[in-house]
Amino acid sequence: MAENSEGVECESEEEQRWLLQQHTIQCGCCFDSYPFVKMVQCPDAHLFCKSCMSEYASNLLGEHNHNIICMDQSGCELLIPQSQLDRSLTPTLLDLYHRVKQRKEIEAARLENLEECPFCDYKCIIEDREEKLFRCENVGCSVVSCRQCKQPDHSSKSCKEVETDKKLDIEHTVEEAMSRALMRNCPKCQKAFIKEHGCNSIRCLNCATLSCYVCREVIDGCDHFGSDSDEDECPLSDEIGKRHAEEVYASASSFKLSHSRRSSMQVERAAKKAIKELQRDNRIKVDIRDGKIHAEFQLLSLHTT
Repeated sequence: MAENSEGVECESEEEQRWLLQQHTIQCGCCFDSYPFVKMVQCPDAHLFCKSCMSEYASNLLGEHNHNIICMDQSGCELLIPQSQLDRSLTPTLLDLYHRVKQRKEIEAARLENLEECPFCDYKCIIEDREEKLFRCENVGCSVVSCRQCKQPDHSSKSCKEVETDKKLDIEHTVEEAMSRALMRNCPKCQKAFIKEHGCNSIRCLNCATLSCYVCREVIDGCDHFGSDSDEDECPLSDEIGKRHAEEVYASASSFKLSHSRRSSMQVERAAKKAIKELQRDNRIKVDIRDGKIHAEFQLLSLHTT
């Protein structure tokens, strides 16, 4: 027998394990054994461990389905009682469960004049057709938005003016993203530069830090580099024009992918404008054809900034 912190005798670990095994029940999903107090059951007494129930509920809620039914192999389709979910799901999953359930119930009710906040799940009924703003009362959101364009309140501007500002912002962001792909910054002092020629081992003229032009990390010397044919390691030398073209192409393509929710035409127009600016500076030969960004490799004459 062992003693606990209060000096009371208790069973050894072996005895505790033996006692636990005498009162365990097999999970109907993973078939591992657990104490009854750690099991979740449907109204027909089919039992599952909390881990399986949590993963099962997470998958259903991820599909916006709040009907968490029994998963017994017998085909039982009874709903898991709310009390069982309360004791088995994490607070995060429980919150998601209630939000999904509420959304489904509201959709089924088909309430007139029901509107939803563009920035969260909060809904309310607005009967005044002349009201221009939606005031979210969700404490975690509280955004006041325009009912027409679904953007944050812009009382001093029309919806058209806001859309124009948005287009200009996209253009500026695309141009900056593509320009940054051509630039390098010393990993120590952050001095900006563009390589004109030579190998990929770069020594900063400002602080003398040695860095790799490919991965942009501080290096000790040429031992950092592999052979030109080894794709897993940085090459000591390569065609600078090709590298710059590939990086600008990747940057522009990545921007289009990460902003896929925005208007594709807006992003494409912004990319075209940014490309024109880059071509004017003669840093890269790249354009858009058939809705895709194309880069032609050429040796460039670039200057250190």
